[in-house]
Amino acid sequence: MFNLPHPHRPFFATVALVCFGAGIVGAHGAHAVDRHVAVTEAQAAAKVYEERKHALATTLSEAEAVSQQAASVTDSDDVAAAVDSLEDATVLAASTARTAESAAAAAAGTGGGTDVVAPVTAQTTSPGASGQESTASDAESGQAPSQAADADATGEADADTEIATDDVTVAGNEMTTEDLLGKSSATPSATPSVDAATDAEAATDPEADASTDASETTADGDDAGASGTSGEAATDATFVVDGAAFDNPDEARAAAASLTAASERLENATATVEAEARHLEQIAEDALLTKALSDFAKAVNDAHDAATDADERVSDVGDRVTDATVLSHYAAARANLRALVSSQLEPSDSGAALAQLEALQGAVTAHADALAAVRRSHEEWIDAENAEQAVQNEAALEEYDDEVAAAREDYADANRAAVAARQNGWSGQPSGVSGSNGRLTSGSLASLDFASGHYLQDDAAAALEAADDAYYAETGTHLSLTDSYRSYALQVRTRAAKPGTAAVPGTSNHGWGMAVDMDYASARWLAANGAEFGWVHPTWARPGGSKPEWWHLEYVATEVGSFVAPEKPTLLEDVVSVFDDLDDASGGDTDTAADESADDE
Repeated sequence: MFNLPHPHRPFFATVALVCFGAGIVGAHGAHAVDRHVAVTEAQAAAKVYEERKHALATTLSEAEAVSQQAASVTDSDDVAAAVDSLEDATVLAASTARTAESAAAAAAGTGGGTDVVAPVTAQTTSPGASGQESTASDAESGQAPSQAADADATGEADADTEIATDDVTVAGNEMTTEDLLGKSSATPSATPSVDAATDAEAATDPEADASTDASETTADGDDAGASGTSGEAATDATFVVDGAAFDNPDEARAAAASLTAASERLENATATVEAEARHLEQIAEDALLTKALSDFAKAVNDAHDAATDADERVSDVGDRVTDATVLSHYAAARANLRALVSSQLEPSDSGAALAQLEALQGAVTAHADALAAVRRSHEEWIDAENAEQAVQNEAALEEYDDEVAAAREDYADANRAAVAARQNGWSGQPSGVSGSNGRLTSGSLASLDFASGHYLQDDAAAALEAADDAYYAETGTHLSLTDSYRSYALQVRTRAAKPGTAAVPGTSNHGWGMAVDMDYASARWLAANGAEFGWVHPTWARPGGSKPEWWHLEYVATEVGSFVAPEKPTLLEDVVSVFDDLDDASGGDTDTAADESADDE
C-alpha cells in the first residue's frame, strides 16, 4: 500500500471527502430535475383538462341553444328523435364530466372526496398534506393515483344514477355549465407552483433546491391559511396541480396520465354532443325551412286575398273620410305589403326565410291597421253625413206636413162649398158608377173598413172613412151605421115595411150608394161636422122638413172627390259604410288588435 507522506494526508483526505459529497449532491440534483419535469407534465395535463372542461361547457351551452331553436318543429318525427339523441348525449356528458372531475381532483392531489363538483384549485386547505394523504391511500390500496381516481369516480357515478338534463344537472351533485367553467372566467393556467427558473437552479445547487422546497412549503402554507380565512381560493376557476403534493416523479407522472385520461373522456363527450347538436341543427334547419316556406306561402295567399278585398273597399270609400291622411297611409302600407308579397323567399336559409315571414306578417298587420284607420275615418264621415241628412229630412217632412194641412183645408173648403150648394141632398146618378139605382155593379161600390158589411159609392166611402177618423179621434169609437147601399129588392121590402117614410123603389139615394142611416150619436156628430167631408143632413130630413129623419145623411160632393194628399218628398237615405257587411259576416265588430288596444287606452 502506498503511504503518503504525513504532511499530505489531510489534503488528500479533504479531497476524498469533497468528491464523496459531490457525488451525493449530484444525485440529489438529478432527482430534483426529474421531479420538476414530471410536475411540469402534470401541470400541462391540468391545463389541457381545464381547456377540455371549458370546451365541453361551451358545447353544452350551444347544444341547449340548438334544442331551443328546434322546439318549434318538434312535431316532426325526425326532429323529435334528434332532440332525444342530443338529450341522451348531454346526460352522458354531464355524467362523464362529473366522473372526470372526481378523477382529476384525486390525480391533482386536491380532493378525492365524494362531493367534487366545481373546478378544483391547488390553493385548497393543506394542499401538500392532501396530496400526501391521497398518495398514501393509493399506496395502501395497491392502486396508482389514476386507478384510485377512476375507482372513486365510478363509485360516485354508481351512487348517483339519476341524471336530469336541465342545465346539465346530475342528481346528488349538480354540474351546470357554470360549474364546468368555474365561478369566474379566469383562463386556465399551467404555471408551475414551483418556479421553473428556481427548479433549474436547484438542479445545480442543492442548497438552493432545499431552500426552494422550504419556500414552497411556506408559501403553500400561507396560501392555505389565506384560503381558510377568506374562502376566496375555493372559487378560483383554474385547476392547478400542487407540485408539493408529489414526493417523487412517478407520482407526478401518474397524475399527468390520470389527468390526460380525464381530458380524453371530456373530449370524447364534447365530440359526441357536438355531433348530435350538428345533426339536430341540420334536421331542425330543414324542418324550419320547410315550415317557413309553407307558412310564407299561406301568408302570401291570405295577404293577397285580404289586400284585394281591402283595395275594393278603399276604392268605394273614395274621399269620404274625415282625415285624408289615412288614405295616404293606407297606400304606403299597401305598397309595402305588395312588395313583400312579390318577394322571393330565401330557399336555403331558415333564418332568412323566417325573417322574411316575420316581415310579411308585420306588413300584414300594418296593412290591417291602416285599413282600420280608413274605416274609422270613413265611418266618422258617415255619421256626420247622416246627421246632416237627418236634419234635411226633418225639414222636408215638416214642409210636407204643412202642405198636407193646407191641402186638407182646401179639400174641406171645397166640400163645404158643395154642401152649401146641395143643402137638400143628392139628386141623380153620381159619377163613377155603373148600373141603375139599386142595381149597381160590384166595381161601383167600396166597402167601409170601420163598418163591416156596408158599401158606398167610392167618393162617398172615402169621405165617410175620413169623417170616421175624425170622430174616432174625438170619441174613441167609430161611427155606427144601420144602413148604407140598398139594393132594389131591399128598397121594395123597405117600402112595404115603411110606406110612409121609405122612397119609391128605384128612386132612393141609398140605391146610388150616396146615403147612410146611423144611430143617434153618430148622426148628430156627422150632421154637425160632415160639411168638411161633403156630407149633409138634407133640409127635408131635418126637424120641420117635409119628412124628418134625424138618422139619414147624404154625400153631395162628388165633384170634389176623394182627398188627394200632396206627393211625399223623397227623403235622403242613410249612407251605409262600405265595411258594414264585414260586421254582418263576422257577427260583430271587426276592429284589429291595434284598435282594441287603442280603445283600452
